[in-house]
Amino acid sequence: LGAHREAAAQYGRALRFAGGLAPPPLAELLERHSYECHLTGQIGDAIASRERALGCWRELGDRRRQGDTLRWLSRLAWFQGDGQAAERAGRAALELLEGLQPGPELAMAYSNLAQLRMLAGDTDATVAWGGRAVELAELLGRTDILAHALNNVGTAEALAGRAGGHAKLERSLALARAANLEEHVARALNNLASTAVAERDYPLAGRWHAEGIAYCTEHDLDSWRLSMLAERADADLARGRWTAAADFAELVLRDPRTPP
Repeated sequence: LGAHREAAAQYGRALRFAGGLAPPPLAELLERHSYECHLTGQIGDAIASRERALGCWRELGDRRRQGDTLRWLSRLAWFQGDGQAAERAGRAALELLEGLQPGPELAMAYSNLAQLRMLAGDTDATVAWGGRAVELAELLGRTDILAHALNNVGTAEALAGRAGGHAKLERSLALARAANLEEHVARALNNLASTAVAERDYPLAGRWHAEGIAYCTEHDLDSWRLSMLAERADADLARGRWTAAADFAELVLRDPRTPP
């Protein structure tokens, strides 16, 4: 229902009474808790639950779930500001998953590496990994993974001035909206705004920021709300709007959920 902070709190409550659970249901509960913490900017708690889930999947010898959990730990490490750990976990996930029958976990491992390369400004690698993710996502009929991969490739191409980048980003947003994929809507709005800022199209950036911040506020998506507030501060600074820039920056710096 969009109350992700409450969901994280309820999963946390459930985990306090989960001592008697067998590894499979315990790991599922830990993963759900981690995901809600991820959405709401509680990254330390998200990592702790994913690491416990990884221990469960290792105990069970489930390589597919181990790989998927490592992919998530890669994403969360990036949120913590540790790019090297993110790359290591992402590669470890790929190594596990490429030895298995291709499935959605492998598609997301490809898209995660594309995302890391996009965030590092490596356009060619983003397109290469993202292309693999798009191909497998379409084969599997997974709209969520397709939206994720198109977002990564579209952002990288738009920032590099390549044709088709903006269209891929807007397609990612359209797919996510149609399927009510809240995280992917937030990512698309965030990256449409950030590319507009990079291109110094501040009126367009302002429209995306306004829509994105409102959407993320309504749906408890604090990780992307904070990102867009920070970008809004950057855009105001570039335009010489000193007071507005300082006000938005202060909102971000004062929020305990703001990751490194």
